[in-house]
Amino acid sequence: MTYDIPENGHLTLIFKPTYTCNLACPYCYNEGWRDSVNDRMSIEEAKQAFTWVCDFCRMRGTRGIKVIWHGGEPLLMGASFFREVIDFYQDLFSNANIGVKNVIQTNATLLNEEYIKVFHDYFNSSIGFSFDYQSGCRRFPDGRDASDIILEKVLWTKSQGVDAGAIMVCNKRNVGKMDELFSFMAEKDIPFKFSRPFLPYKPSDQASECILAVTDAEYVECVCQLIEIALRQKTPRLARLCTTAQDYIAAFLLNRISACAQMGTCSMSHLSIGPCGDIYPCGRFTDNTFRVGNYMTDGGEKVMKNLVELSRKYEGADVNCQKCKFIRLCKGGCTLLRVIGCHEAECWVNQSIWEYISSKMSELGLARGSLAGCIKEDVAEMVHRAMAR
Repeated sequence: MTYDIPENGHLTLIFKPTYTCNLACPYCYNEGWRDSVNDRMSIEEAKQAFTWVCDFCRMRGTRGIKVIWHGGEPLLMGASFFREVIDFYQDLFSNANIGVKNVIQTNATLLNEEYIKVFHDYFNSSIGFSFDYQSGCRRFPDGRDASDIILEKVLWTKSQGVDAGAIMVCNKRNVGKMDELFSFMAEKDIPFKFSRPFLPYKPSDQASECILAVTDAEYVECVCQLIEIALRQKTPRLARLCTTAQDYIAAFLLNRISACAQMGTCSMSHLSIGPCGDIYPCGRFTDNTFRVGNYMTDGGEKVMKNLVELSRKYEGADVNCQKCKFIRLCKGGCTLLRVIGCHEAECWVNQSIWEYISSKMSELGLARGSLAGCIKEDVAEMVHRAMAR
């Protein structure tokens, strides 16, 4: 069976031991599952899941795996759950000569001293968290804004030697405030990704209060402003603060993709496992239409076959994409956005941002692909050298 795995032989696993969450953010793409599915994996079920994943990795020739703990809110599982499960699968993958990297995405409200030790021991002293500047959309179920608690917890976590990076969504309250937003995050020394909310299925009616009013043009304007701000910074460290701006600039100058949504064959490099054992090609695929198997009942060959079929049906560039001069930079874009009918808008957004970057880099004497062969981390420093000239 033809199975086009990434050249580096790696797999990203989005592992969701629970869909339960102690927040109720209105734009959450897991909103339909959050309150109706209360299942949490037991330790034995989690070990069974990773045994299945290890066998799957051996079958596909995986040399390294990145495990992203996600949810729901993964910290609801408890620190002892993390220790026992991670110890188990790290030994499992080590014996199979497969490298492991652990990553976690949390809402940060449950951070405590016990988890600090877990992050130091298993997560390279680093976490990712969700934080929306001036949105009012990070809420507890009773409607209270969780933003102040999240920020307080994160700053305390940083004081304990754990790095933190934020995922932040564009909302109608921060449109036009990119300088203010960037300064706020720089003051807190928190790198951040700035993106659109992901709403593949019917969102909460409350989502429109803070999210849906943002147009494609407004989002493009925000990203371009962040790119301009990044280029104004005096140090590469600050230039890299907004990872979205850095990713776009790096992809243009390296002339290669930088995000899963731009791989063209993301289902060949990603898997997601939910608390009931269901397997999806990505963490954003939570509708059973895109279920490719269940680790409790299906072998790796069946899941692989289903992934190949999904890839052939949905992934890759269409005729119009193939004519685009930026095709190498996005490979047709996010598969799920294509499936749900948002592909045309995504194309316009990406093309607009690439065109803007092209003009800014031209002013610096840097052409597309001019840093090919370099590593992404060097891009900010090399751009600053070009600016100094």
